[in-house]
Amino acid sequence: MKTTLYNAEHYTQTKWEGGSVWQLYIYPDKSTYTEKNFSIRISRASIERIQSVFTSLPDIDRKLLVLEGALLIEHPARYTTLLLPYDTDTFQGDWNTLCKGTGADYNVMTKGNIQSSLNAIELEANEPQQIQFSAATKLLHFYAYRGNAVLTCKERQIEISEGMSFVIEDIEEEFEITLASNVNSVIIISGFEFV
Repeated sequence: MKTTLYNAEHYTQTKWEGGSVWQLYIYPDKSTYTEKNFSIRISRASIERIQSVFTSLPDIDRKLLVLEGALLIEHPARYTTLLLPYDTDTFQGDWNTLCKGTGADYNVMTKGNIQSSLNAIELEANEPQQIQFSAATKLLHFYAYRGNAVLTCKERQIEISEGMSFVIEDIEEEFEITLASNVNSVIIISGFEFV
C-alpha cells in the first residue's frame, strides 16, 4: 500500500469558461488533463458566472459534488437537477451540460473500466467515524475541505489540514479507516475500483 500527502503547492490551477480549476490529483502520475491520457482526475472548481457550459469530455465518466452555493445542472433531453452543498450528480463527459448558479464544486473524472464513489463526510468535533472499505477498492483520495482530520489506518495516523489531500494507492485487502477531528470538519472521500 502506497500513501502520499499533498498540500496546496502540489495543486495546479487553470481557467475554464466559468471560473478557475485546481487539479488535486491525477493518475497515472505522468498523465495530463490536456492530453486526456489520465485514468483518474480529481479537481475542485469555482463557478463564477451565473450561467456556464461544462467542457465536453468524450469517453470520460464524471461525478460532481457541490461544495458551495446552489447549482442547477441541466443535461438537455436527459434531466435537470438542483444541487445543494454535498449533493452529487453523475453523468457522461460528452453530455451537453449547462450550469446555472455560482459557487464551488468538486469533480471526479474517470476513464475506462474504473468505477468511482464520491462522498462528503461531515465530522462532528470529537466524534470519530469508522469507514469500512472493501478489497475491491484499489485507490482512495481524502480531501480536507473544511477543518482538519486525523486518519487512522492499520495503526498509522495521518493528519490532514484544510486544503490538504491524502491518497492511498495499491490497496489489496479490506480495511477500515477512522476519521476524527477536534473541530467540525468536512472530508471529501473518493474511492476507485479497477474492474
